[in-house]
Amino acid sequence: MNDDAILCLEEAEENMKHAIDHLEREFQKIRAGKANPNMLNGVRVDFYGVSTPIEQTSNINTPDPR
Repeated sequence: MNDDAILCLEEAEENMKHAIDHLEREFQKIRAGKANPNMLNGVRVDFYGVSTPIEQTSNINTPDPR
């Protein structure tokens, strides 16, 4: 293969890895029968006038199943 094709394939592979990582993060937010702290990833709150990710302002836990 020539250098342009190799570079194009490497760039495409990197973009696909980013897309898969993003999709996995989105799947973690899906509620499937129980609460999951990852559901709040990406939620931002006003913290002293600054938009801050909620995980930086509090501890988020879920109760253990009984």
